[in-house]
Amino acid sequence: MGKLMVKKNILITGSTGFIGLKLVNRLLNEGNQVYCIVRPDSKNSDKLPHHPHCIVIRAKLSDIEMITQSIDQQIDMIYHLAWDGIRSFDRENESLQNQNYKNALAIMDLAIVLKVKKFIGIGSQAEYGIKENIDETTHEDPLSAYGITKQRTHHELEEIASKNNILFYWARIFSVYGPGDDEHSLINQCIKLMFKNEDVPLTQAIQSWDYLHIDDCVESLMSFAYYECGSGVYNIAYGESRPLSEYIELIKDLTHSTSPLLYGIIPYSSHGPVNLKVDTSKTRELLQWNPKISFEQGIKDLIIDIKKGKI
Repeated sequence: MGKLMVKKNILITGSTGFIGLKLVNRLLNEGNQVYCIVRPDSKNSDKLPHHPHCIVIRAKLSDIEMITQSIDQQIDMIYHLAWDGIRSFDRENESLQNQNYKNALAIMDLAIVLKVKKFIGIGSQAEYGIKENIDETTHEDPLSAYGITKQRTHHELEEIASKNNILFYWARIFSVYGPGDDEHSLINQCIKLMFKNEDVPLTQAIQSWDYLHIDDCVESLMSFAYYECGSGVYNIAYGESRPLSEYIELIKDLTHSTSPLLYGIIPYSSHGPVNLKVDTSKTRELLQWNPKISFEQGIKDLIIDIKKGKI
């Protein structure tokens, strides 16, 4: 293992998403050439930076010929972040999730055609199912169509990559928050209601949870570009858990809100509460990465940005 600071040619899918957009900017700041695949009809492509080293390719993920014709350099690595239906109302949409699976296989086919040496796919905590203590060796028992499809995608991509001598990393990302997150996320909804001192409807919020700031998440993904380590699964999380209610009450304190917190008014799913206690020692050791932004500091910064109208 060693850190490699050589500038790279990097292809990324999902570049206009919450994590993808931040990752593109960080990669460009490090002097890399970044090729961003976006849908032909994408309404978010204008979010991508106007930068001489940011090349936008408008194509379907399955259109390998069009993508390869748009690339005139050897691609060193691929980040595959594109995945539709990550919110709760789409997680059981089997048709949508199956299309994500097909898209992932197409991007791996592209990696083979382009002779890419390194492939980073994005996994999810949903692959583990309801497990309290989690590390990379924890038995996978996904419950949703989303989790099941992520698991299937991981194992098939890993097998294909191995047969084609491609280093394959599966970054299982847990709960990420920060500027640019979906407006319907729990944190954003809490802040929005607390600013107005309105009622905040909640589950009992008794489960242990782990929140990671977007900047720390992106730094972990950057490490895959600059460190050589073994293929496999890497958990991406803060690595410290506390009851969800503590996070919510901290947000209330930091917003100086008088909002009533209506614990228990929203029922849990039929699977019950999901507790997350994540061991991130493998990621910290092999990728030389440690999160730097505490939840309190992250929320303080988020509140400032919202008040200034930056979000």
